[in-house]
Parts: sequence; structure tokens; C-alpha cells
Amino acid sequence: MGRRYKGKFCNRIQPDMLGKGEVYYEVRVDTEKINFFTKILEAHERLAFVVQVDPARGTLGMLSTKSQEHELMQVLQSLPLKIEIL
Repeated sequence: MGRRYKGKFCNRIQPDMLGKGEVYYEVRVDTEKINFFTKILEAHERLAFVVQVDPARGTLGMLSTKSQEHELMQVLQSLPLKIEIL
């Protein structure tokens, strides 16, 4: 049986793990805004699948498709949050 996730961090997605037509970005947001950020992206037509890479530092991973990459960047720029793309 695998080890149970205890909420500290998860493994990052490596470039060789991506399927054809997928993109992955890591961003950093204020830790108090993680839930808001995740809900906005999930509610926006499932624009990206968001994982908490290191929630204590506000580091999130976003997995999306190349066809939605431009729209994803537009949404990120329009959010009223300080978002740092890593």
C-alpha cells in the first residue's frame, strides 16, 4: 500500500510525464488565496487541473491543454491576485 499524503507537498510533474498536447505551469499565490485560485480555475470550464505542490509556500501546479493555454494565461492576468509564474 502506498504512503498516505499528509498535506505538506506533492511531487512535481516532470516534462517527460506530460502527454502530447498538455502544458504544466507552477505558480505561487498568497497562501490565504489558494482555495479561491483553485475554485476559479476549476469553475472556468475546467480550464486547468490544480494541485498543491507546496501549500505552505503557496506553490501550485496547473495542468492544462495546449489548446487552452492562451485562455489560461488571460484568466491568470485578469485575476485580482498577485500571481508569480515560476
